Amino acid sequence: MWSQHVPNIRSWEYKALVWQDGDTPVMFISDVFDWDANSAVLRDVPMLEGGIYSLNVAVYFGEGYAYSEYVIFEWSSVVAK
Repeated sequence: MWSQHVPNIRSWEYKALVWQDGDTPVMFISDVFDWDANSAVLRDVPMLEGGIYSLNVAVYFGEGYAYSEYVIFEWSSVVAK
């Protein structure tokens, strides 16, 4: 008899990853967040003004992982008004 697999979502976790892109010097930062997080903050990420970076968020679970599209952006410490 077959029974449906019920995932234990409490064992899931999110991982936010940021790394350099293009000619920007090598940098890789990641951090893990609880499965039920509504938001996440990566603190003290050493980005260079004008550097090009890639951001990705993945969910990890017992059978593997799934990831979002890569978001490529240019870092500016100036906040648009």
